Amino acid sequence: MELGIVGLPRVGKSLTFRLISGIPQEKLKHDARPQMEMVTLPDDRLQFLSDRYQPKKTTFAQFKAIDFPAIDLTSRHRGEILGEIRSSTDSLLIVLQGSETMGWPHPSGKVDPARDLSELLVEFQVSDLGIIENRIEKLKVQVLKPTKHVGDDKAELALLEGIHKRIVENNELLSEMEFSDKETEVLRGYRFLSQKPVVALVNVADMKDAEGVREKIALKIGEANVLAVNVQGEVDILELAEDEREMFIEELGIGELHGDKVKKTAYRALGLISFFTSGKDECRAWTIREGDDAVTAAGKIHQDLARGFISAEVTHFEDFHRLQDEKLIKAEGKLKIVGKEFKLGDGDIIVIRHNG
Repeated sequence: MELGIVGLPRVGKSLTFRLISGIPQEKLKHDARPQMEMVTLPDDRLQFLSDRYQPKKTTFAQFKAIDFPAIDLTSRHRGEILGEIRSSTDSLLIVLQGSETMGWPHPSGKVDPARDLSELLVEFQVSDLGIIENRIEKLKVQVLKPTKHVGDDKAELALLEGIHKRIVENNELLSEMEFSDKETEVLRGYRFLSQKPVVALVNVADMKDAEGVREKIALKIGEANVLAVNVQGEVDILELAEDEREMFIEELGIGELHGDKVKKTAYRALGLISFFTSGKDECRAWTIREGDDAVTAAGKIHQDLARGFISAEVTHFEDFHRLQDEKLIKAEGKLKIVGKEFKLGDGDIIVIRHNG
């Protein structure tokens, strides 16, 4: 998974990148190129399994975070940045300025994160519209040629012309349109900005500034995908020595830093879940999409397991955590023997039975 961190100028975007990646200030790039870091997804469930089995190795799920240059809506070069964001990301973390007292003025003169989000979403759709229009012109030529793909080209042309009409004439948002599975597969190749899952992070100097703001933004992208964070304050906490940091977090009673919540929210927004394998050699979290089946999960571990798949033993973490004994788990019927088509859930612990 590639998470793009984007936003208007001077909203705390690179500071947010530091918060979720953990890199120090001196490692931040200060040029016009995107910066990438692998981010580890914290998971108390995997930590519990690791503490129990004491394996040689514990491997948490990871994803790539990319800090892009700011999107200046007045710049003639913003199209280049949007093109790079489109081609390089699976989901977007949009950072928004949420306080007047951030140490710098807002580009428009007034802080309004809901307005800023709307303007960025419109900019994404306008950019996507340009891609659609260019493709329509090419397809109009292609469908006149007697190629073996002419049927697919005609279907794609009809799909794109229909989308174009709904955007231009009906003012519909691409992100809110529904498509068939086949149409979705065609559109996936375009990697449209306005179809990417979005998480909004409102960067505030005081959490009181977030009151009422999250509700407005939730109307656009859903309540579960909106976070308010004092990014500078949390980065300052991260820079403390570990024992001081843990004491500070405990005194504040916040449970976990928002940086961890941002990672988990972005992971969920993309429709990703984790399953676990555990033992003395390694305890590991594996990433699959929600709805993936057991044989797909087996292939994530190793393709040989998918090819020789017989069945899978599945126990949900909550049952394992509650019972902590294989005999009790079996006695209560919490160990399932499942076939290839079984849909795994987030937190399932699996053992693959296979030929080979």
